[in-house]
Amino acid sequence: MSCHRTDDPRHAAAGGADLMAPDVAQGPDGRYYLYYRDDMTAIGVAVSDAPEGPFAYLDIVRAADGEPLADGSPFDPGVLVDEGRVWLYWGFDPSKFLGEGA
Repeated sequence: MSCHRTDDPRHAAAGGADLMAPDVAQGPDGRYYLYYRDDMTAIGVAVSDAPEGPFAYLDIVRAADGEPLADGSPFDPGVLVDEGRVWLYWGFDPSKFLGEGA
């Protein structure tokens, strides 16, 4: 799998970002999508025509309102494609919602 850390424009000036907990799934359009947690508390998405890459940065995952999916410091994305629908599951830090000591 090939995805260069400097391809993500949000991190290019800093020399790139860490790519953690990657998951790749073939989308309904036949292309391959790489979902990953970056070191900026977001889930990034890159796309490729082949499962081994190279992958090109697409964007970060956003909520329906267009805001970055950032509540609770999302991590460990998992993708499931079923009958043409794409489902994204992720972990989060519940203390972001429950307060200190949660």
